[in-house]
Amino acid sequence: MTGAASARVGETLPQCIERYGPVIQKLEARLENSDPEACVFSKAGISIIIEYRDSIAWNVLYRSIDLAAAQVTELLKANMPEGGGWSAAYEVAGVQYRLAADRRHVAAYAPGRRGDIGILEISTREFAKAWREVYGARLETVIREPARNAGAKELIGF
Repeated sequence: MTGAASARVGETLPQCIERYGPVIQKLEARLENSDPEACVFSKAGISIIIEYRDSIAWNVLYRSIDLAAAQVTELLKANMPEGGGWSAAYEVAGVQYRLAADRRHVAAYAPGRRGDIGILEISTREFAKAWREVYGARLETVIREPARNAGAKELIGF
């Protein structure tokens, strides 16, 4: 089942269309460094959202209700980088992270709770680094913005 939904980082849009069929939706890319539109496909009960840079997939996100560990293992195998596999999972806050043997790809699996959407995201390290910078800037804004908007005053004794 998951073998049919095995996009690979490094593929072009025509290769992805050949693998999945037509794009079912286009979304705004999450990163400025990406091509302007991400493409959404659906295959074997899995939604696949692919972000491209210079027309090459540099981030592939798989989403499915109850995305099982066995499916994730198959998807990781299908996305095996040349010359090796994936590291053992390193878990932080319920998310399993892996580094490819080539050290150029990373994977994150968030299984969600039973009945929830599970997510497997496979990226180039360049995408992961760019996303971390964007996410860090957003987090900084979220932390500091409420105090600025509230006209924060110093509370004596706190």
